[in-house]
Amino acid sequence: MRRDPARAAARGRSIVIVGPDGAGKSALAGALIDRLGGPEHVVHVHLRSPILPRRTRHTGPVTEPHARPPYGTITAAAKTAWLFADMQAMWRIVVPWTLRAGRDVVVERGWWDLAVDPRRYRLRGPDAARRLATLFPSPSLEVILTGPARILAERKPELPLEEIDRQSRAWRSLRPAGPGVLHLDADRPIEELVEAVLGHPVVRGPVDGVVSAVRLDRRLEDRWVRLPPVGTTSWHIPRTPRAAAVGGLRVYHPMTLRGGLAWGLARAVALVGGFWLLPGHDADDAVAPIAASSPPDSTFAVAVGRRPGRTTVLVMDRGGHAIALAKTATDDGGRSRLAHEASAGDRFRDALTAPLSSPRVLSRGEDMLVFEAVDWIARRNAWRLPEEVAAAIGRFYRAGVRPGLEGGFTHGDLAPWNLLRTREGWALIDWADARADGPPFYDVLHHLVQSHALLGRPTQTELIEGLAGRGEVAKVIEAYAKGAGLDPADAIRHLPRYLDTSERWLLPGPDRVRGEAARADLRSAIGGPAA
Repeated sequence: MRRDPARAAARGRSIVIVGPDGAGKSALAGALIDRLGGPEHVVHVHLRSPILPRRTRHTGPVTEPHARPPYGTITAAAKTAWLFADMQAMWRIVVPWTLRAGRDVVVERGWWDLAVDPRRYRLRGPDAARRLATLFPSPSLEVILTGPARILAERKPELPLEEIDRQSRAWRSLRPAGPGVLHLDADRPIEELVEAVLGHPVVRGPVDGVVSAVRLDRRLEDRWVRLPPVGTTSWHIPRTPRAAAVGGLRVYHPMTLRGGLAWGLARAVALVGGFWLLPGHDADDAVAPIAASSPPDSTFAVAVGRRPGRTTVLVMDRGGHAIALAKTATDDGGRSRLAHEASAGDRFRDALTAPLSSPRVLSRGEDMLVFEAVDWIARRNAWRLPEEVAAAIGRFYRAGVRPGLEGGFTHGDLAPWNLLRTREGWALIDWADARADGPPFYDVLHHLVQSHALLGRPTQTELIEGLAGRGEVAKVIEAYAKGAGLDPADAIRHLPRYLDTSERWLLPGPDRVRGEAARADLRSAIGGPAA
C-alpha cells in the first residue's frame, strides 16, 4: 500500500514497540510498515541501528534469551556504556534525519528493554539502564504490548510464566499510559492493534486544522532537571534546549553569596549543555493549565515553594526569553491569596512612584495568575534598601493615608526577594499581603528585619543604631519617613507591633526558626516584649 504523497511530504513519526516475548512486537511492526508505505518509506530497526561496530552479529530469533550468565561488573558497565553511546547516536542523528526526510521509523524493543529485561543483555541489573533512560528523547509514540502470561508463553515458550508476568508488570509500572505511551492488549487481533496505533492522534496527526491536544501534552513529557535534587523547595529547569536551560534559571533570584555562586555554577553548566547529562523529571502538574494557554513552542521553568500546591512558573520561548510569570494554587488558601493579589495589584499599582513599578496582570483564573515577566538584574548586597526606593515606599504608604485613621498602603512583604532591580528601576512583586490600612513603618521595618534574620545584614547592632538615628540604616528609615510624612524617631515605637504582626505570617521551616529567633533578640534589645 502506497502512502499518500501529501502525507509523505510531512515530517515522519517514530514508533517504538515493546513488550515481553510472545507479545507480537514483530508481527505488529510488520503490519504497521505495510500500512505506512512499505520498506521504501519506513525504516525498521530492531533495538538499534548500529553506528558503532558490533562485536557479533546475530540473525534470526533468540531462542534462549536468559541462557548465558550476566557479565561481570566491569564488562556489564562497559556494554551498557557502549549500547548507550550507540543508541544515542541513532536517536540524536539517524532518527531526526530520517523524520525530517518525511520517512517513518519503527523500532522494536528500544532502550527501556534493557531496564525491563537486563538478563537478555547479560547485564547485572536494571538500575543503570533506568537512570540513563531519561537521557533519551521521547519517540512520537511508544506502543506497549502486554497480556496474560499463559497466552504469551504459548506463542514463545523461551521464558517461564513467572518471568513473562514480571516483565508485563514492569512495563506497566515503568511506562504508564500517557499522551505518547499507548498500552495495548497483545491478545487482540493484529488488525485491531494496527488500527489502534494508526488511529492514535500522534500518528494520525492534527484533525481539521486544529492542533491535537496531544501536541500540547507532549510538551509536558519533556524532561526537567531538579535543583537541588533534594529538599522541600526546588526548581525544575528545562534540560534542553540549551538556551531554555539557561533562561529557565531566572525563575530563581539569588539573594546570598552562596546562592549567587550556586546560580552561577548552574548557569555555567547549562551554557555548555550539561543539564542534558543530569537525571530528568516530569514537569509539575501545575504546568498543565499554563501550557494550555501558552504559545505552542513555549517551555517552562517551575519553582516549587514550601506550601504544597503553590508553584511559580516561568513561561519562555525556545530561545529562553521570558514571556510571562505564572503563579498557581490548588488549595482554597492559595486561591484566596491569588484573588487578593490580583485585586491588590490593580488597586495599588497606580499609587507607586518612580523608581518603583509593578508587573501587570496578563490573565487570571481561579487557580492561576499570570503576570508580565520582569527582566531582573542580579545584584550584590541584596539586603541593602536604596534610599530612593525607601522614599518611594514611603510615598506609597502616604497615598493611602486617610484623615482620622492611622495606616496607609503597605505591600506587606517588602523583602529583598520581592524587590527586583531592572534596567528601568525597581519592580515590586508578590502583592498577596498588600493592605490599604497597613501600620506606619511596616514595609521598611519588614525589609530591614527579614534581611537581618535571613541574610545576616544589617546586624542587630546596625539595626538598633539605625532606629536610634545613626548609621546607614538611619538614612533608609529617614528616606521612608520623609516620603510617608512621618517622624523617623517614631520607627522604634512601631517596631514591637511590627515584630508581633509579622511573626504570625512567617513560612514554616528553617526560615521561620531564624525569623522567630531574630525577633526575640530584637525584643530583648529594645527592652522586652511588646505591650
